[in-house]
Amino acid sequence: LKLLAAAGVWIGWSGLWPYLLLVTLLGGALAMAVLIARKFKRKIPLISSLWWMNEDAAGAHPIPYGLAVGVAAIIMFSKNPALPQSWTTVLSW
Repeated sequence: LKLLAAAGVWIGWSGLWPYLLLVTLLGGALAMAVLIARKFKRKIPLISSLWWMNEDAAGAHPIPYGLAVGVAAIIMFSKNPALPQSWTTVLSW
């Protein structure tokens, strides 16, 4: 939640709603990918090596939504008008 608030200030008012929509979409895609990967963790040893993919005694580890928040912030940062033109060419998709 702290990362989301800090990135929201960084993005600005004009890009806040598109940013939140992008976080929602990326977070949903991440959750679906993690849930599908947890089904196949016995077949793919690389998946079981990730600490947040394994289940502990209390249940499953939470999904790391900070990844979706950070990726969305980087994508939206490239749209920021205060960004120098040289950075915009590097960050453009």
